[in-house]
Amino acid sequence: MISVSQVGGISIERSAGRQTQAGFRLPAASEALPGSRTSAPAGLEGMLALQEREADAARDRGARRHGQSLLRELAALQRALLDGGGDAACLQRLAALGRATPDAADPGLAAIVRSLAVRAAVELARRGL
Repeated sequence: MISVSQVGGISIERSAGRQTQAGFRLPAASEALPGSRTSAPAGLEGMLALQEREADAARDRGARRHGQSLLRELAALQRALLDGGGDAACLQRLAALGRATPDAADPGLAAIVRSLAVRAAVELARRGL
């Protein structure tokens, strides 16, 4: 008879003198693999860690997009100033972006986004807004 003795292993058992059908048998409780009882909590911890990592990645993506928007508006303000005028719509967009700064999970990214928000606040303060 062919039976599965453990994960990844197959054993062949031959009965003496009698033909038997091949079949599947579960190992007895004493034959259980070591550590099989702890695999469920470890799997749960792994799932929770994965969800936390995904949440952190989502926060970082949002902070990165916000930082890129701040950079675009600061560059647009710079172009407007070099052209000799100010862009009121650009200043309003910059003010809105400066008020709503998302929090990033990555400390380095969070510091960069905060620096960009401070730079936007400086530009707005220079124009009395």
